[in-house]
Amino acid sequence: MNRENSQKRPMLQEALAAHVGLIAVWLHRQVQAGATDIPPESAAQRLVRRYAQSVTREFRDPKVMGQYAEALDVTPTHLSRVCRGCCGKTAADILTERKLHAARLALESPTPAVKEVARSLGFASPAYFTRFIQSHTGQTPSALRAATRRPAVRA
Repeated sequence: MNRENSQKRPMLQEALAAHVGLIAVWLHRQVQAGATDIPPESAAQRLVRRYAQSVTREFRDPKVMGQYAEALDVTPTHLSRVCRGCCGKTAADILTERKLHAARLALESPTPAVKEVARSLGFASPAYFTRFIQSHTGQTPSALRAATRRPAVRA
C-alpha cells in the first residue's frame, strides 16, 4: 500500500481499496479460525500467569515469594524455575520489581512520608524498607525522592 501510494500511479484509489479488501479477508479468516496457529498455553505459562496475577493483586501485602508459591500449591524452587524459564526472571525478582516500581511511583511526590510508603507496601518497618530501596537503587528513599524532584538540567 505504501508503494502504491508513493508511486502515484493511475487507479491509485482502486489499488488501495483492493489491498484493504485483502487485509479485511485475512482478518476475517483469522477471527473465524480462532487464531489456531497460536499454541495452547503450557502448564508452566499458566502457573506464571497465575503468579503474576497474584503479585499484581497482592504485592502490597507483607507476603514473601514462598507464601505465593504455597498459595499456588507449588514449591518456591519450582515457581522460581518456571518463572525463569518463561520470562527470564525468578519469582522473587518479579515480586521485588513490582514492589520497587510501586515504591518509586510513591516516592515521586513529597507525600506521603517514607514510613507511610513503607507501610503501604507491606514492609514491617521503615528501616527494612530503606534497606530494600538502598540495596536495589543505591539510594535511600529520601535521596530517591529528592532526585525525582530536581528540575532537569538542560545542556
